[in-house]
Amino acid sequence: MEKKYKNDQRKICNRLLRASNVCGLCGEQITKRKEATIDHIIPLSRGGSDSVHNVQVAHEKCNQEKGNKLPDEIKLKKENEHA
Repeated sequence: MEKKYKNDQRKICNRLLRASNVCGLCGEQITKRKEATIDHIIPLSRGGSDSVHNVQVAHEKCNQEKGNKLPDEIKLKKENEHA
């Protein structure tokens, strides 16, 4: 079952990349498919879903940095870094 899930995730990621090859977190272009991951805008652990409206493509590094933060929490962190 685990392998099927990973294959399904890769297919979804490839579809998202075809729609937009821009990281939803940093805004930079994703140039290599192996760098791309699926980001849940509202993390599953925070009540988000696997709905197409709640996923975006993101660099693996950006997604790891985001962790399970909500969009507002990311903005606050960026604003505090520039203060």
